[in-house]
Amino acid sequence: MKKFILFFPILALAIQPVLLKESTAIGHSMEVYSEKNLYHASFTYDTGNSEFIPIAEFTLYDANNAIVFHKNNFGHTLFDIGDDGVVVGIDYDGPISGKGTLHFYNVQGAETGTVEIGFLMVRSFSENGAVYCVHDGINGVRVFDNAGKELYNLGKANSCALSRDGDLIALATDDQVILFKSGQEIGRIPIGSPFIRQMVFSRDGSLFAFIDRKLLVVYGLLEKAVMFKREEITGKLEYISVGISHDNSLVAVGEDEDLGRDVQNRHARGLVNLLDQNGDVQWQTAIPYKTWNAFIPIVAFTDEQTFTVTTVENAFEYRF
Repeated sequence: MKKFILFFPILALAIQPVLLKESTAIGHSMEVYSEKNLYHASFTYDTGNSEFIPIAEFTLYDANNAIVFHKNNFGHTLFDIGDDGVVVGIDYDGPISGKGTLHFYNVQGAETGTVEIGFLMVRSFSENGAVYCVHDGINGVRVFDNAGKELYNLGKANSCALSRDGDLIALATDDQVILFKSGQEIGRIPIGSPFIRQMVFSRDGSLFAFIDRKLLVVYGLLEKAVMFKREEITGKLEYISVGISHDNSLVAVGEDEDLGRDVQNRHARGLVNLLDQNGDVQWQTAIPYKTWNAFIPIVAFTDEQTFTVTTVENAFEYRF
């Protein structure tokens, strides 16, 4: 069923999530974590006078803080870690040339593959670590297995998103979102704005959601149809982030309130909504903040009955 919904004040809320924990959002200095924190690395930089300095020592740890492998003279300027312990070290020339070389390392620290990238943009592992996707500004969106073998090139796009297992991929262009499964196109969704802010797949791969500044779209991959749309018509509110619950019963959206250029505390709070399968708001709360960036508030479902809201300063965990 397709449904188009406008924002309006909520008088009666159907569910009442409970705040389990509020903590200070502290960044990890000189440490990088995999998406689910199953692995992390500490590192030190070598000497150099460019913007991207090679890494000298690199140590990968598991979730119990045990050393997985260590390398002296690692040499790469950037790196990513998958939740299966695979590491991609990147030799990046910088934003002017954009060129990069990917070096894939397995969990034993052995190099398994090397790939040349024409212009390095966004890159990420799938949640299970099996697939690594790179937005190459010259050659297109390229998809690799975790040993560095290129599985397919999906062509040029503005942005891309992976499903949990990496089998489903969404590409956003100027006028449409194109959906792929195992490298084969399975659907297209027309869009009115080229500035898609976030795209996410449900855990089971049956739902897909994306947002721009003012519009949320939830699409059913089995139905091959838009399930509902939600437009934010309040002038001061903009969509920032979106997530789908593990059982697909709820969609969470995080919004920022922009009070305008002449207001001293222009960005002072966000709004979080939980929507049901029809797009109706079931719960809503305001999230205050003093420090702002363009990516908050971040909403994410963490297991079957919990979700988090993260700002620059704090992280909130809720159970529903």
